[in-house]
Amino acid sequence: HDVTLRHGTLAFWMPDPVTEGWPLIAPAGEALLDPTGAPLLCAAKLRCLFGEDPPVEGPLQGVTFTLSFTVTVLP
Repeated sequence: HDVTLRHGTLAFWMPDPVTEGWPLIAPAGEALLDPTGAPLLCAAKLRCLFGEDPPVEGPLQGVTFTLSFTVTVLP
């Protein structure tokens, strides 16, 4: 946020939380598979800007933590 995105002023790519990772399907409804038989997954990305408030770090829980922030999805 501070260095790479110049304190949140630059746009960035973020996985689309609605469609990222869903399996792709053929017109007949069956899953599309790669040559090894694994399903092909949607790799949808959104171009975003951080909202007005900077990211807020939540409490550390063991070895995990959370960050809260708002984004604006660009057209």
